[in-house]
Amino acid sequence: MSNEFSLTVLDEIDRFCYRHWRLLRPIQEELELTCRGKTLLLVDANFGSAAESLRLGLESLEERGCGNIREMLKDRLFFGTEPTSTREIFQQFLGRNINLQCVSATEAPTSLNGIDAVIFSGSPADILGPQEKGANVSVKTHGRKVGFTNEQIRDNCLWWYRLAEVQNLPVLGICYGHQLISWANGNEVVPMVETIKGWTEVSLMNDQKRLMYRLFGTDWNFDGIVPVHHKRQVRLCPSFTRPFLRSARGGVIHGAIHCKFGGDISDSLSQGRHLALTYQGHPEYAPLQPIKDYRQSGDLSVFKVSMSDIHRVAPDMLLLWARLLGRHARF
Repeated sequence: MSNEFSLTVLDEIDRFCYRHWRLLRPIQEELELTCRGKTLLLVDANFGSAAESLRLGLESLEERGCGNIREMLKDRLFFGTEPTSTREIFQQFLGRNINLQCVSATEAPTSLNGIDAVIFSGSPADILGPQEKGANVSVKTHGRKVGFTNEQIRDNCLWWYRLAEVQNLPVLGICYGHQLISWANGNEVVPMVETIKGWTEVSLMNDQKRLMYRLFGTDWNFDGIVPVHHKRQVRLCPSFTRPFLRSARGGVIHGAIHCKFGGDISDSLSQGRHLALTYQGHPEYAPLQPIKDYRQSGDLSVFKVSMSDIHRVAPDMLLLWARLLGRHARF
């Protein structure tokens, strides 16, 4: 690696970190203001998979003689502390002043007393029906078994979701959470021809632009890229689900709003009824994806190429969550 190329990469990373926080921090401040005095609960079904991928990616920088890049990322992107858990990854995405509690999806649901909103993480588990092959197979991540089956994780998460629904709490679902909530609201979750990894282009569905503007007061532009890792997708059935975001390739549903008992979104917000916002992609992982890409390719240009557009969709996804909470009567 030439010194000139190394300096170019460092300059790109420095500019990326600046752009990332310049765009994300004002949205975090809006969310923090909305959530002042409130408590959010993260139902963690990830089993440390995302944090492990990040750790391995950062270590690969050291092993390949790029420790200076790791130090810059640690300083500029993580403010001196590299995330080591799903909760820490979400905390950095949501905002450092968000009161975020965490419970493992392996724990039997008990109570949501004192909780104002619930977030469901991604997971290496599958949403499988009781009769589907693999429902009773142990979930694996990074080659290790986690000691719980797909069915057990699904059922625990489903009960957490039903508790949130009964208590009329707003919910955010990411990847596995998107599929779980869609399935719980009467949609199908079906296998894809191949596992989709890396970056996917998404865009706002044309027939939903007016609705989004009317509800949340912003001329939304979701056209851009988001990190993904999934082998199943949501197939809409007659249900309480309103999709608004699709992938450019294959038309996979990447964003939806789910209303309790098919209610109107605006009425649900004003009357404080249950609503769920779900994304198939991983906005919380957007600034971390190039690190994972580098571990796979060993090519430093991923930092130069990927990071230029990395912020295009993730901040909009967080802003929509902030606006949904801000309009919900509970907040």
